[in-house]
Amino acid sequence: MDICKKKSIHIIVPQNTLELGILSDNKSLFENNNVQILISNKESIEKSNNKYELLKVAEKIGIPCVKFYEVSNIIDLEKKLKSFGWPKKRVVIKPPLSNGSRGVRIIDESINLKEKFFNEKPGSLFINFEMIKLTLGEFFDKLLIMEYLDGREYTVDVMKVEDKSLIIPRSRGVIKSGITFFGMVEKHKLIEEYSLRLAEALELKFCFGFQFIIKDDIPFLIECNPRVQGSMVISTMANANIILNSVLLKLNKGSIPMDLHYGTTFTRYWGGIAKNNDTTMKL
Repeated sequence: MDICKKKSIHIIVPQNTLELGILSDNKSLFENNNVQILISNKESIEKSNNKYELLKVAEKIGIPCVKFYEVSNIIDLEKKLKSFGWPKKRVVIKPPLSNGSRGVRIIDESINLKEKFFNEKPGSLFINFEMIKLTLGEFFDKLLIMEYLDGREYTVDVMKVEDKSLIIPRSRGVIKSGITFFGMVEKHKLIEEYSLRLAEALELKFCFGFQFIIKDDIPFLIECNPRVQGSMVISTMANANIILNSVLLKLNKGSIPMDLHYGTTFTRYWGGIAKNNDTTMKL
């Protein structure tokens, strides 16, 4: 609040999952000081942010989603893993409320941990059950167990402000550490339909997104980001600046035209800037 007053801020655009609850709790405090927050109501944030609650909503309104359970001890975890077809099948575990890819693991008994140790950099999502037991112990905070789907992944950028809405599916061709390194804006009617139904059921507003995995031509919901997404700039590059339009509409300043260009591709790459005295070099 001090920063907003000092810098004459008109609107806050949240971009971090774990700050959403704090901002939604204090929304009226900011509004009383003429600072808007681009955020949905508290109940919508709580349902959307929590992956377990989100999947229950999807199940209720008939949106395809992966098989899922919630556990908080190692005995129940092992029982539920077996109900998913483990150890023959891979299973995903993750905290119901987390930021980025933190806490996500794929339990796979076929992996060779020794080979990974010597040949790969640290940071793999794959792990076996013995390592999970050693890491988590007998009891732990709630974990979501999810069916593992091997298919094409899509992120969906959504803008929904009163009667104005736009849904932009984009495929994720290359993903590193949860970040899109190659993506393409694509038309996909079923994903668009599911995203709109979810947005209305969750009463989400402004800028937010969903993630789906396509298996046998059916989009399965994985999770929701009830905020501006990390690679939402791809939609902007496809001539649909939904972040700016959400801000303008929230501030009652109209909107700018959007003419979405399907087929737009995006490639992320690492760069660097070197400084030597007064010389600047960009890589």
